[in-house]
Amino acid sequence: LVTMRMHPMHGAFANQALIQKKEMLKDAEAREDWRTVIMLYERHARLLAFHERMHLLPPAKYWELLGDIWIGAEFPSEDLAVWLELFKADCPNRASLMSVEEISALFHMPDHVTIYRGCNGTDASLHGMSWTLSRKTAGWFAERFSLEEPIVGEGRCCKEDILAYFTGRGEEEIVIDPRAVRNIREIKP
Repeated sequence: LVTMRMHPMHGAFANQALIQKKEMLKDAEAREDWRTVIMLYERHARLLAFHERMHLLPPAKYWELLGDIWIGAEFPSEDLAVWLELFKADCPNRASLMSVEEISALFHMPDHVTIYRGCNGTDASLHGMSWTLSRKTAGWFAERFSLEEPIVGEGRCCKEDILAYFTGRGEEEIVIDPRAVRNIREIKP
């Protein structure tokens, strides 16, 4: 449980919320409602909760829930090895990862795709899993925190190397193993 309440009088509230969340977790586990179990965890802990329970999930639920956790993750590059393991899993029903529209759009992409990544700071952050088809979206990500110099990277990849394509947030997101992105160069945001 993460709470922003810092005043000592709010301790009882936080403790009660934690007790309630633990009860809900126990109930969801008893019902084998793995979506609820994992979503009861705070956003930053969902990947670990998923990883610990992935063997309990039916294949279609595995992919559906993995996509939901990815979309809710902030800074997935911090757990790059785990994400790559999960996205590259040999698990049937992979189509459940994306919507019908996303699958169709991915199918109709050219064999070689130009992708963009926005980040702050060093060029090392240009080697993440989250890219976009939109240069404008990459620019927004590059400037959203504005703590360091914004950087937009442009790269090329083969369509067959794309692990997922998500459009739900309007980001035209390409999920890819960073090692599969070629000819990366910095461009103006």
